[in-house]
Amino acid sequence: MTVAGGLSGTVGELRHLEVPWLAAAFVVEVASYVVLGAKFRRLIGSGILGPVESVELGLVLSGFGPLTPASPAEGLALAASHLRRRGLTGRRITIVFALSEWFSTRVFLTVSSINLLLVAAIERHSFGDLWPFAVAAVVVLVLLGLTARMAATPSAYERVSAIVGAFGRRSRRRSAAERRAAAAAWFREATEVVGSRRHRVSLVVLTASALLADVACLWFALRSAHSDVGFDVALLAVTVAAASAFVPLVPGGLGIVEVAIPAVTHHFGVPYSQGIAAALAYRALGTFIPAAAGAISIYALRAHAGPGAT
Repeated sequence: MTVAGGLSGTVGELRHLEVPWLAAAFVVEVASYVVLGAKFRRLIGSGILGPVESVELGLVLSGFGPLTPASPAEGLALAASHLRRRGLTGRRITIVFALSEWFSTRVFLTVSSINLLLVAAIERHSFGDLWPFAVAAVVVLVLLGLTARMAATPSAYERVSAIVGAFGRRSRRRSAAERRAAAAAWFREATEVVGSRRHRVSLVVLTASALLADVACLWFALRSAHSDVGFDVALLAVTVAAASAFVPLVPGGLGIVEVAIPAVTHHFGVPYSQGIAAALAYRALGTFIPAAAGAISIYALRAHAGPGAT
């Protein structure tokens, strides 16, 4: 804010945000949670979760959870509690959450890496600053390909389980054969949840759509602040913001994301004052409103529980 002209300069930019672009940002952010709900419904089963219920579950997990002190543990615990009331076992809930994170992480890394390479190719004058990240993007894409092949074979799970289990407490350590058998059982159930190739493709498409809708929210917020930058720059800013949000003991990256977005966009010609205004609008629409909606959804989910639930 100091670089942007102080608090008064930022407030002035916020007052001049264009409402139509902000409305568009709000619409795409809502759409991202609708798509996220559809993803959870695919993983859990349409016979277990309804469309509205799945969106509420997504708001608890991805809206409310990231802003809690032990982020995202509270969101996971609340969502797991609801799924248990809906009849899912603890094992199935663990698999669903793990697969959801698996798809989210891999799609995010794939899209972000490809976008970074495109930005480095298009913005040639910035390549001197971006080349280390471009190299990292290539390495990430190669690792994603290798891990995808490993994840498709049960023997990889068995080997990993046998190695990891060897480091457990001796009194509770199971034999290598038992660990391999347990890993094979987890693999079979995970494969059952993921389903056919068509089902896996739909999960990838839904995950990518939710991500791009969230990026569109920032892009529209930048447009509302009179910043004419490309969608690729908005995606790059979201990538850096997401990485900065992993700083420990800072729920949702509060205060860090608001610095990262203006810094990235300024590199591509956006004044700091406009970048800060856009970042604050994006955080309001993409973080605080979903968190409030997620808090309300905690109580709304109880209406969807089975008749014998408490």
